Amino acid sequence: MAERILTFPVYLVRRLAVPVVFGAAAALVATFFTQLLRRTRQPVPSRMSDDWLRTHDRDAGRSDEWGGFRSW
Repeated sequence: MAERILTFPVYLVRRLAVPVVFGAAAALVATFFTQLLRRTRQPVPSRMSDDWLRTHDRDAGRSDEWGGFRSW
């Protein structure tokens, strides 16, 4: 009698766990390929140098965050 009571939840968990595992694996594979395609198709923007940022701030009339330029 005890075997019948204990086998039902194990069967139910086993029956539900298989689709969950396959779904999680499919999501991981889809995420991997999406990231791979995004990195290969979209160009990486170039990094701006600190000198360019200082010049841009000065030309826009803003003060420099690191204290290199003051507008007064």
